[in-house]
Amino acid sequence: MADENSSEFAINLYQAAHDRYPDDVKISMFLAKAHFKRKNYEECQKMTTRLLMRHPNEFRLKFNLALCLYNKANDVFSMPVRRVKQTEQAIRDFNVAKSLFTQFIALQARTASQPSTYLMPTTASRDVQ
Repeated sequence: MADENSSEFAINLYQAAHDRYPDDVKISMFLAKAHFKRKNYEECQKMTTRLLMRHPNEFRLKFNLALCLYNKANDVFSMPVRRVKQTEQAIRDFNVAKSLFTQFIALQARTASQPSTYLMPTTASRDVQ
């Protein structure tokens, strides 16, 4: 219960900051992360997609979107009963996530031998960056 309250508080706090500074990428990413932690994948997906439209070369956003879509689809397949449309959407989400993860892995492989100033986690986490 306390964790749920703190997550809700974080969402409200980041939402207020986002409303005041809508172009701040860090605030938007923190808000998307708070939605992700609450398993509100729809809102996380919307926010991350909007950010990707403004920053299409930001691989952290692509990774985060892939993770969001993967978890969203996984939740659908964990349901004991689901509609055909839900299943079809989950399959599309898995395919997009796979494509984004593949791009991420290819980038990691290309840059592994090169020094980089780009900050990227070296191991995949089950949490949005």
